[in-house]
Amino acid sequence: AFANVLSYLRLFFMYTTSSILGPLQISMGQMLQDFGKFLGMFLLVLFSFTIGLTQLYDKGFSVHEEKDCAGIFCEQQNNDTFHSFIGTCFALFWYIFSLAHVAIFVTRFNYGEELQSFVGAVI
Repeated sequence: AFANVLSYLRLFFMYTTSSILGPLQISMGQMLQDFGKFLGMFLLVLFSFTIGLTQLYDKGFSVHEEKDCAGIFCEQQNNDTFHSFIGTCFALFWYIFSLAHVAIFVTRFNYGEELQSFVGAVI
């Protein structure tokens, strides 16, 4: 099976001599290079926003929680998604497709940190 795959891959070298398939192979190579550049730029932007949001929201992270506090009425908010690099990266990736189920508007840790909440919402 492996030799069969290699024999078909050898046909790619013969495509460049064909008048029909040669230009298609060259165009495909250029298209893959452009796709690689776009993917690199996309990952650079995604990682930069991920690093920014993780650094912004990881400062006030505390492990202990108040037991008599629940929901958005709590003075100390808890949004665990933005406290790790991987969690933030996954959340931002799925937000591109509107499939993330994290409430971004509940990112205020306490009512005294208005600036941090505003910067996070802008990012």
